[in-house]
Amino acid sequence: SKVKPIITSVGISPLLPTTQDSITCVPVSSDIDGDTVSHEYVWTVNGNVTQTGSLDTLAGPFSSNDEVTCTVTPADGQTFDGIGNSLSATVTVQNTAPVVSDISFSSESVTINDVLVASVTASDLDSDEITLHYEWFVEGSSVKSGLGNSLDGQQYFQRNQQIYVAVTPS
Repeated sequence: SKVKPIITSVGISPLLPTTQDSITCVPVSSDIDGDTVSHEYVWTVNGNVTQTGSLDTLAGPFSSNDEVTCTVTPADGQTFDGIGNSLSATVTVQNTAPVVSDISFSSESVTINDVLVASVTASDLDSDEITLHYEWFVEGSSVKSGLGNSLDGQQYFQRNQQIYVAVTPS
């Protein structure tokens, strides 16, 4: 007699997807008859069915905090039971971190009477507001940290000193 395949677990990858990731469902199933097992996938985002069929991956983009669920039902080509023989896995989509793509300075040659200004190009794929945190270094030592994109030469540096800034978006 033919026995329907059994699904024992469903994993989902990545466990902490971001808005730009694709999400993959990873089922583990078996068939006591030794038949090859295929899988039927139902993908939902926030409870709404977005994709059905044999594809184990749902492509982004997603929105931050979306709940993505993959429900898998096994089939062996002989018997198919979509009721009571499926398992699901759910993940919550995480925010994609903003990225700094360019930093330039107001001047390449600076005197101690100048105020050095950093101009930053940053982007956020989720269209979130970006806050930039600046940490200014003179001769390798941090001298100023915070939201300020400028460094006053009269206060912070002398002639022939190396100056750089680390910018962290959030």
